[in-house]
This record gives sequence, C-alpha cells and structure tokens, in this order.
Amino acid sequence: MKIMCVEDEESFLENLVDELSFESGTETFGFSDGFKASQALIDILPDVVITDMNMPGVHGMMMLFTVQQVLPQAQVVVLSGNSQEQSEQDYGMQINVPYFRKPVNDSFFEYVRSLKPVEHLKSTGSIEELESISKEYETWQRGCYEIAKCSLDFYDFSGDFVKKYGAKAYDNIDAARV
Repeated sequence: MKIMCVEDEESFLENLVDELSFESGTETFGFSDGFKASQALIDILPDVVITDMNMPGVHGMMMLFTVQQVLPQAQVVVLSGNSQEQSEQDYGMQINVPYFRKPVNDSFFEYVRSLKPVEHLKSTGSIEELESISKEYETWQRGCYEIAKCSLDFYDFSGDFVKKYGAKAYDNIDAARV
C-alpha cells in the first residue's frame, strides 16, 4: 500500500511517516508542500492521501479536490488542528472524508492501518489519460500562479500609487472615466 502524507510541520510530518511505515509492503511518502505533493500524485499513485488543512500555498481543501479529480479511488484522510465544523465554516463547504484532529492518537493510526489498497486504473483509465489530466492540472496551476503574481504586482503598484499620489487619486481616475 502507498500512503502520501502532506503536512507543512516538518517534525510532525517525519513522525507521521515513521509511524505509518507499519509493515513491509507499505510505502509512505512525505511532502511538506501541497504543490509538490499534487504534482507527485500521478507518479506515486497513492492508495491513501493524508493531508493537513491549513498549509501555505496549496491548502488541504485544494489537495482534497485535486486527489478527487486526479485519483478518485484514492482514500483521503484530513488532519487539522481545527475541528471539522471550524474547517467547514472556514472553507464554506462540507468535508465528506474521514477527519481527525491533531495531535493524532491511536484511533487515527488504527483507522489508517484498516484501509486497503485500491485499484487506481480500473475506472480512471489509462496512464495516458492520467498524464493528460496531470498536464491540464499543471497548466491550471501555472495559470493560478500567474493570476496570483499579477494580483501581487497590482497590489504593489497600487500601494506605490497611493503612496505617491494619495488615496484620492483613485477618485480622480474614476471621475475621469465618466
């Protein structure tokens, strides 16, 4: 069985990976970066993805959506310092996967050990289809990155603009458009 752990707290991730390497035949992969983990999904084809919710960059909800799109058979388990209700409120939607609060206890490890390997390619399709989905996802991620970069550039520009001309300058621009 292959288990992918996505957790931005390095020491917690190391302990999680060590603890989940529980028997021969189990491969456990740790990622402290959700972006790199999402890129590795196709290469690893994990049976189980354990993800933190609150991470910089690609947060847990995006990781959850990515796994469901790319590897719908994979079993996802969420870890968070927040309650499930708080996370659902923060993200504005229900989280319909097993959800455990940190720090984890024996019930978490028992649950993960009870999971069975899955057959990834039966209903998802061929490797070529997975690679195509992966390329589309990478293109989408690059687009999101460019949008975020443009937003930051605009934010920097608008901050400099306000410093140089004052906040009322925006009113003058809007008035000139009319």
